[in-house]
Amino acid sequence: MKFFPFFSSTATFITIFLIPKTHAFRPYLYNYKNYLQTEEPSELLRKLQNHQVKEIIVSSKMDEVISIEQTPQILDQTGNQIEKTYYTKINNPLFSKKIVETGMETTQITFMEKPILDRIPETLGTISSWVFPLFFLSFVARTVYNYIQISNDPMGGMAGMPRGGGMFRQGQDEFTMTPQTNLSLSSWSGSPEIFNECYEIISYLKDEKLYREAGAELPKGILLEGLPGTGKTLLAKAIASEVNATFISLVGSQFVEMFVGVGAQRVREIFRTARDNRPCILFIDEIDAIGKARGKGTAFNDEREQTLNQLLSEMDGFQDNEGILVIGATNLKDSLDAALLRPGRFDRIINVPLPDLKSREMILQQYIDNKPWKMVNVSVANLASMTAGFSGADLKNLVNEATIHAVRRFRDSGYNGLGLAKMATQKKTITEKDLSDALEKIMVGIIKLNDTRSLELKQRVALHELGHAFMVAQYPHYFQLQKISIQSSYSGVGGYTMFKAHDEITEGGMYTKDFFEKRIQIALGGKACEEVFYGKQFVSLGASRDLEEANHLAKQMIEQYGMGTGYWSVYSRPTNNANPVPPLGDISDAQKSILEKEALMLVTKAYHETLQLLEKNREILEKRRDLLISERTIFGNCF
Repeated sequence: MKFFPFFSSTATFITIFLIPKTHAFRPYLYNYKNYLQTEEPSELLRKLQNHQVKEIIVSSKMDEVISIEQTPQILDQTGNQIEKTYYTKINNPLFSKKIVETGMETTQITFMEKPILDRIPETLGTISSWVFPLFFLSFVARTVYNYIQISNDPMGGMAGMPRGGGMFRQGQDEFTMTPQTNLSLSSWSGSPEIFNECYEIISYLKDEKLYREAGAELPKGILLEGLPGTGKTLLAKAIASEVNATFISLVGSQFVEMFVGVGAQRVREIFRTARDNRPCILFIDEIDAIGKARGKGTAFNDEREQTLNQLLSEMDGFQDNEGILVIGATNLKDSLDAALLRPGRFDRIINVPLPDLKSREMILQQYIDNKPWKMVNVSVANLASMTAGFSGADLKNLVNEATIHAVRRFRDSGYNGLGLAKMATQKKTITEKDLSDALEKIMVGIIKLNDTRSLELKQRVALHELGHAFMVAQYPHYFQLQKISIQSSYSGVGGYTMFKAHDEITEGGMYTKDFFEKRIQIALGGKACEEVFYGKQFVSLGASRDLEEANHLAKQMIEQYGMGTGYWSVYSRPTNNANPVPPLGDISDAQKSILEKEALMLVTKAYHETLQLLEKNREILEKRRDLLISERTIFGNCF
């Protein structure tokens, strides 16, 4: 192959591809079509009609033609003639037919297939059209075969596959098996009654012989019921550590599968592992995922019920469970199947409550003592009283947030013009302000440092919060006012009022109708104060959440607590996610309508009383409004 210059009639230099006269090279001309000089179809037809073309090569689709023109004037070094070759692209099928017919009459014509490289995509497409369906059918057949093996094999094994899950086992979360935990029951700082209950269980396991001599049977299962964060997992680990037993931990959702029989197989595998590692404590967290009452729900119901049936059989069946204690944890006990809760499976149900005032003090003190930085001027009792309703996990998070705040404060003090030397002399302490700021962040959200609101908007927010605070101050025998603030947060709160009921009321739990009525007045105080200063037509939407709280509490008073004016003994059980169907014998729709009217009357009466009380003290509210705007935050009772 050689390159020769050729000058067209327009005197433009063009390089064309000249092919020697070698017939063995003809089949590969198609591979080099991109290197050939292009020629118009009309010009090719003219040359064919004038017998100037020696040979043409036509593609299989007749849309591409390679023409070979013999040029007598050009010879190679041996004296042979050089053939000049062109490439023509034809888009008109009729024109292609005409060129082929003309070429068959005037010159030699060759019909040529595409080269192997260009046929690869088509070949792959042909292969994939029958290979992939066969692969899919083989996968479906294998899946059906494994399903049949699972259903028929009582021990859960698969033919040709190891026991323990087979192909469905791959990719699943394994359970956690800890030979011995590093916790003890002394780590528990909650209710002492729960401590004693768990210690009794430990004594069963440690002095098993003594209890058997007395004829007492050891519990086979313990169900820990409680809200999230109350310490159910901690209790299970502590019990396992005290008796020096293997601790297997898993979650109920690990048994939930789409394929029927796989969850049941996993239950058998877990209990087989527990029997091989006795003494063993098997802890199943969120057991309601597989233990819900049978006969409810539709999606994958057969799989869940088969898993539950297998769990019931393993806990109290023909298997030997000597030395195995099953501990379950849930916060939806009402949704569990009755067969799972009966004695012989879960012999003992322990309700793990939220910590009371004394328990919160113990928990906070333990977390504070574990911090390397010391607490300075911190009243643990006061902090415990301000965290009513907090779980153990919430209290741990509170102390941790305070520690982070203290570290940030210490770090900023060193880089704020004091220098590293001054920073080294600062005491590494956690103050009460760190704790209060952490509590504020948890309850309210992140406080905005730059307040861009107008003075008019700040005045409205101040009056709204003062309305709540003033009503709290009117009932000191029930409530204690702690803080009023107009600081906005990124959670959408424009201001807030912090107060709490007295400990003897919250810990005793004996709330009266008068207490709830005063609580409704406090909730409506913000809306009523806005109406006093701006009128009924200009009350903002900031009172929407207050109205929701007041109406919810009023409905509870009437429908659940029997605190209405007429139907004192009527009780309407609230519906929930676990039991959405009303129980048999619930109140009728007509009675519900009467109770809703009672709740509406209760809220309306409380609002009118609040409105009258705030109108009488308008001057006091105006003075406190200016003070709150200037200070942004007021601590304690300012009325």
